[in-house]
Amino acid sequence: MKQYCIQLLDEAVGESGEYYTTHIIKLMLTDKEPFVGLPVQADDFVCVGTPDQLKTFLKRLKSKDTPVQVRKMRFCFDLDNTLVSYPTKYGDYSTVLPKSQNIRLVQELHAAGHYIIIQTARRMKTHKGNVGAVIADIGRVTIETLANFNIPYDELFFGKPYADIYIDGAAGHALVET
Repeated sequence: MKQYCIQLLDEAVGESGEYYTTHIIKLMLTDKEPFVGLPVQADDFVCVGTPDQLKTFLKRLKSKDTPVQVRKMRFCFDLDNTLVSYPTKYGDYSTVLPKSQNIRLVQELHAAGHYIIIQTARRMKTHKGNVGAVIADIGRVTIETLANFNIPYDELFFGKPYADIYIDGAAGHALVET
């Protein structure tokens, strides 16, 4: 299968510009490679591979009419520019504003029993990756912000490495309408 994934990545993927498992299956079947499907019950999985599928799933999670049974999961949210704005006064994290739509999602997930992790790279660049210095500098105002905006969490993780771009295969886009 690896060779077909590589082949697909090297080819154009059509008008959508997205990669789908069906493209890989088609390549395999064209080459007469065996492809065996495994039976999966519809209730045993939820497909959230596109923003629309994620929106639909989140609506179902919120619905009292068609409850969705999902295992308790761990959700990790970045803090700045995801749950709160960047500071309105440069460098002053007490001036961030809530991103209410995303905060509501965290509240709903937490209320449903899911484990919420908040991560932040606040002041990691300033303190050259020294997590102790970061917590001493910005820990109190960060915890106050979470309390003031009623952002529930089970774990708060300081020390997210500072980077310009993060690439993560398990990431969901923070700006998807929730």
